[in-house]
Amino acid sequence: RLALTDDEMVAHIKTFLVAGAETTSNVLTWTLRELATQPQIHENIRKEVLQFLEQTDGRWPENLAELKQLKWCEATVREALRMYSPVSDLSVTRTP
Repeated sequence: RLALTDDEMVAHIKTFLVAGAETTSNVLTWTLRELATQPQIHENIRKEVLQFLEQTDGRWPENLAELKQLKWCEATVREALRMYSPVSDLSVTRTP
C-alpha cells in the first residue's frame, strides 16, 4: 500500500505544522538573543533596514530578491542557525 489514508495524512500534516512552528520559534529566539548581546550587529541591521525602507518609500520587502538585499539580516539568521541548529540530532552521511 503506497497511499496514505485521510486520517494518516491529517496526522502527518499536524506533525509538520507543529515541528515547523517550533523550529522557527527556536531560530527567532536565538537570533534575538544574539542581537541583544551583540549591539554592533544590532546597529548594522537597524541601519540596513532603515536604508532599505528609505529607498522603497517605507515599503517592506515583497519578495525573496528584495529580502536578500538585507545582507546583515540574512547573515545573522544564518549564523544563529549554524550556532544553535534547531535540528541538531540529524545525522549526515557524506558520500564521495
